[in-house]
Amino acid sequence: YSRFIWETFFCNKINFQNRLREINYINIFEKHGAKIIKIDHIMSEKDIAEVKNISINVDFKKFTAEELAVRSTSLFGTFNK
Repeated sequence: YSRFIWETFFCNKINFQNRLREINYINIFEKHGAKIIKIDHIMSEKDIAEVKNISINVDFKKFTAEELAVRSTSLFGTFNK
């Protein structure tokens, strides 16, 4: 969805949701010195196929279908002191 549609109908003061993808979180943690040890995520071949068959907003065209299809992520890592 466009930013306007997202902020108007899906993300508001009552129902906040961000639009960061798994890869964004990985990059943020690594930028701040984290070493990612393990990534557990939920994604299926069906999810990937469905992403490939929908219209993707320009803000998200930089992501692969696999990156967009991730439903849930758990990152495990360490920070050096």
